[in-house]
Amino acid sequence: MTDREAILQQRRQERLKQNISQFKQQFGQAHLDLAYQAAFSLTLTPELLYLLWANFQKDIQGNPLNIPRIAVADLLLSSLCQQVRYELYQMDPAIRQQFLNDLRADARFGQDRLNQLAEFLLLYVKDQLHSSENDQRDGAESQCWTALAYTKPDEATRELAQVLQARILRQATSAQTIKDELMYLLPLMETLADPLREYGFEPLLVNARGMARGDRGAKEALSAIVKQIAQPTTLDLSKQNLTSLPLSVCQMGHLQSLNLSHNQLTELPPEIGQLVNLVELNLNDNQLTELPPEIGQLVNLVELNLSHNQLTALPPKLGQLKGVVKLNLDHNSLTTLPRELFFLKNLRLLNLSHNQLVEIPSEIENLVNLEVLSLDDNKLKSLPQGIKNLAHLQELFLRHNPLSIFMPTDILEDPQKPAAILEAYFNNKYWVTIPAGEFTMGSDDYSNEKPIHQVDLPEYHIARVPVTNEQWLIFLKESGYQWANLKRWGEWLYKNKYDDQVKADLTAFENLSGLKLPAGKESHPVVYVTWRDAMAFCEWAGVRLPTEAEWEKAARGTDGRKYPWGNEKPTPKICNFSESKLRYTTPVGSYPGGASPYGCLDMAGNVWEWCSSEYKPYPYKADDGREDLTNVKNVKVRRGGSWLHDANNVRACDRHSLDPNVWYDDLGFRCCVSLGMDF
Repeated sequence: MTDREAILQQRRQERLKQNISQFKQQFGQAHLDLAYQAAFSLTLTPELLYLLWANFQKDIQGNPLNIPRIAVADLLLSSLCQQVRYELYQMDPAIRQQFLNDLRADARFGQDRLNQLAEFLLLYVKDQLHSSENDQRDGAESQCWTALAYTKPDEATRELAQVLQARILRQATSAQTIKDELMYLLPLMETLADPLREYGFEPLLVNARGMARGDRGAKEALSAIVKQIAQPTTLDLSKQNLTSLPLSVCQMGHLQSLNLSHNQLTELPPEIGQLVNLVELNLNDNQLTELPPEIGQLVNLVELNLSHNQLTALPPKLGQLKGVVKLNLDHNSLTTLPRELFFLKNLRLLNLSHNQLVEIPSEIENLVNLEVLSLDDNKLKSLPQGIKNLAHLQELFLRHNPLSIFMPTDILEDPQKPAAILEAYFNNKYWVTIPAGEFTMGSDDYSNEKPIHQVDLPEYHIARVPVTNEQWLIFLKESGYQWANLKRWGEWLYKNKYDDQVKADLTAFENLSGLKLPAGKESHPVVYVTWRDAMAFCEWAGVRLPTEAEWEKAARGTDGRKYPWGNEKPTPKICNFSESKLRYTTPVGSYPGGASPYGCLDMAGNVWEWCSSEYKPYPYKADDGREDLTNVKNVKVRRGGSWLHDANNVRACDRHSLDPNVWYDDLGFRCCVSLGMDF
């Protein structure tokens, strides 16, 4: 810029500030606030300015601007605006740009107000875009570009480049048409130069000016720039009600980001594999049931979102996406995962929540860079040992799985402590390990307990305490199990003593809706369960009922003692039985003095406990049909006595038969797992 040009520009700037200052002195700040916002529109009509006055009477914090209605007429008739046609006005371009700069810098308005004005303007000109009158249609188009320029400048630059390509740079376009189009487009481009300056717009404007002057080589230069800009690297086709992906999209090999979320896509064409430059692909909230193997050709993908679809399986080719860092697969219907998925060593985030997964492959240990792993709301019954090798794991979500029902809730609710969650799972204090070997089973007290004999058992794990009301409620809600005794259970929970009348609204216990346990009853053992109910819980949780032999060994150890704690008679201090006179269950684990040699609690009193075994005479033989679980109609064994029964029934060797369909208010169960499960 020459000295003369600099001086002229300085003088223009001074006159501009003087005009604005005079307007403010004459009318005040409220009028100026209307002018700021009116500057967003390229042209003004009395109707449009009135609507701006009516809709923007507050700043972005909600404070009133107190703009008087007369400000509409005052602004249009001031020196800031010029009438170009009947009821059509324009601001001086320099003043308009200054107002927009001031609007953006003003803390009362800023970018938020620009976004609001853009939304308003787009809605205002919506119908005019389809007008049969060229002037009205062109004016509406210009207003749309203005809105885009201040809210989505990269998109505005690309659209203007596409317009230049379509209207000026086509080979068949006549010289007169080019001249006419440039007469319309150049003033608009000059107006938008400032907000688009940082988005590759300057070369477009310079070469468009050159074409208008007839500069040699300007058209070729403009064509090259337009070709580069007009090809978008980002394409947003979300919320378009697409049922299939247009093949033309698959031919846009330059795309780096493709958003197809919130559509109705049921499948992807094999041609999707042509988009080899894609870095981000969003397919959230569609109806995809499967993926084509060609998706594995998108080797530059960094982020893939497949949430909220209907996928039941994944193609092994997905394992070719070696660069993927974020993979969202939540809210699908996946039951298994291809092992190839676990060779994506760059993965940082893997979201598999809300699926139907029953296991995680051991190859998960290969995801050495994984930082976030979400497995909430699945059907997982166990975890592979290899998950402990994920050294960079920062968040682990394991809630609402069968395996989590035996873990402390407070630990599960803190996903940012993955080490504590895995420690609670793999070294779970809920389970007691019973070592392999012989123990003494039976007694000489009653005929059904004879003869005393030795039984050799392999190592197994048994629950330290019976299943609680809280665990049972989780099972009911997450499994959908239809329990016939739901309302009866509710009546029991709201009793404090055996003969109390129920004084509570038990509507929730009819269908589980909004059901909450009464305070203090969460850790009581569940009752009213039949053998079939207990088996259903175990199947869902990936565990089983203990056999009669396993139950007795866990209760009395190997020395043939009479009670879990030894041979001394029970007292109300060491177990809940009839002499305790509580006439109700107690929270599990309330009597540490009544622990068995292995540390099992509540094996004497509180509630009877179902065993898996069919009731048959001794000696106990596991292979004589008593452990055949297909014999669901035959009578089963219950053990341990209850709050209702006397000292004789809480002996560790006491055994009784019971129909598998029977339930009582003092009958529950505890769980068992075989050696080899990761507890």
